[in-house]
Amino acid sequence: MAIANGNPYYTPPATILKMAEDLAYLPAYYAGEEDAVWVKKWPERKFLEERKTWFHLSPALVTGENLEQWEAGEYCPWGWSPRMYFLLREKHIGEWKPEWKELYGRRTAATCLQTLCRKLGFVEKETLPVVCETIRDIENAAKGGRYLAKAPWSSSGRGLLKISGEEIPFKNREWLGGILKKQGFVMLEKEQERVADFAMEFHTCGGKVEFRGLSCFMTGEAGEYIGNYVGDQQTMEERLTAWVEKEKLEHIKTALIQLLTEEIAPRYNGYMGVDMMIYRNPQGKICIQPCLEINLRYTMGILALFLSERFVAEGAEGTFSIVHYNSDGEALRFHDTSVRQYPIHLHREKITEGYAALTPVRQDTRFAAYLQVRKK
Repeated sequence: MAIANGNPYYTPPATILKMAEDLAYLPAYYAGEEDAVWVKKWPERKFLEERKTWFHLSPALVTGENLEQWEAGEYCPWGWSPRMYFLLREKHIGEWKPEWKELYGRRTAATCLQTLCRKLGFVEKETLPVVCETIRDIENAAKGGRYLAKAPWSSSGRGLLKISGEEIPFKNREWLGGILKKQGFVMLEKEQERVADFAMEFHTCGGKVEFRGLSCFMTGEAGEYIGNYVGDQQTMEERLTAWVEKEKLEHIKTALIQLLTEEIAPRYNGYMGVDMMIYRNPQGKICIQPCLEINLRYTMGILALFLSERFVAEGAEGTFSIVHYNSDGEALRFHDTSVRQYPIHLHREKITEGYAALTPVRQDTRFAAYLQVRKK
């Protein structure tokens, strides 16, 4: 959203600021031993004691409304934007070029998908999105089918609208008009019968792209992120190959590494995730959409990989989830009940089963991150 706005003085909506505040501790789970994590509020002592007992975490924490007090060799935000570069301007860290905006948008993913269609014979051309610059373009392209209209720059589930072949209702036309005015176009994709959501996670540094692992995730009716599977890579691969051949996944990975090396790595360093989907086409055939979105930032899938590798015991699996609450006290009630019902059990310093809140849960918490683990 900050990239779409483009203004270094951009202030996110109050809900997003609250999300950032409530979930600020999450980088601790992928941080290194010498890293510090910036939080708006200091967590309660009990929470910090549990981090040390369950996760062996005791990162240095920095609080405050600005970054003037920070002195570090490297600064690694969840994601870069004009706003983030502005916040770090006093540290003379990095830069932001206006032409990078396009790199972070959905049109980049669409261009990569076109290349994958040419290289991989099993990728259906019907998955290619259409760029629409007016309401009339959208109406013409959406005739006779069910489509998803997506904002070029948006956060999880927020920039998505379902459109059928019928006349677009006034409320939806208003939403589409707002996106067109602010961002210039929308991406229109055919709605598919979704079977499974997954992603391939990568890291790039110095022009080299490294595959970090698979992640399987869950989304809601509106396309919003719900959570990720945590567990070993073999289990995730088995889940996916129950639907598609392993060779296809390998071909996608190889083609993506080459493509990301050419298109992304020269201009970006850091983690990135490529969202994909297994779907059933109108003829009943199981297919793969291998490049729904490219996220140039840390992702929940990357966080789930770190949770799986560092903290979940062999022979255990579970879910990592983000939950949004509409009123004060809801998160705390859920947390207190879950702590009683699903106590944490450890084996060889890793979690075998139980529930843990990954972020502090207070009376005013509206966003919370949870880890729930069980034996296979």
